[in-house]
Amino acid sequence: MKRHDLKSMSVDQLWSLHKLVASVLARKILAEKSRLDQQLRQLVEPGATPANVKNLTRGALTRRCFRSIGILRSRPRLGRAAESSPAG
Repeated sequence: MKRHDLKSMSVDQLWSLHKLVASVLARKILAEKSRLDQQLRQLVEPGATPANVKNLTRGALTRRCFRSIGILRSRPRLGRAAESSPAG
């Protein structure tokens, strides 16, 4: 629809157009969200089928925990200039 068409429309026509656009966008967003949720669940559980996808627990979708590796160095590395200068 062209910009000059919108300027010539009445308030009622504009409101009807707004409701139409909002409903179309809501439907498309829900479809996309459903598709992305299904892809995410299949990545988490490769054997998941659409029938049992909703049975996944929230714990399956959370990030895996890794143990802490602790401190790797006792002091930060200062660079070549600081390492070659005499201590004093």
